[in-house]
Amino acid sequence: MRQARPKFKEFPSGVKRAMLTVFAAWCFFIGYNLFITGTVSIFHLTMGMLVCFAIFSLKTWTRLFVIIYNIIMAFMIGFELYYLLNSGGEITLSLMSGKIFSIILFALSSFFLFSDDVKSFFTEQNS
Repeated sequence: MRQARPKFKEFPSGVKRAMLTVFAAWCFFIGYNLFITGTVSIFHLTMGMLVCFAIFSLKTWTRLFVIIYNIIMAFMIGFELYYLLNSGGEITLSLMSGKIFSIILFALSSFFLFSDDVKSFFTEQNS
């Protein structure tokens, strides 16, 4: 018989930290892009919701999916920043700092999801 799913407050601190940074990274990324461009990308909004719901499902494969997707997001934003810096156009401090902060949040969330206590918690939930 399958054990009952634990409540969020019962999760180990490393798992809470990892999940909250995933959620914070996506919320900041979407909010920041809304602030800068005045529009919301439906693709990013959909993928952000998918990633956030996936990590809360506590499946081992979703943890790996979120790690990979967040690394891809960090690289994509890094390439945007690289292009902005080398295009010769005008760069505002808010644009550059927002992109750097997004990269840091996505990288941190992947780093926290890589930790052994998070891996063992997800494995334990699927056994």
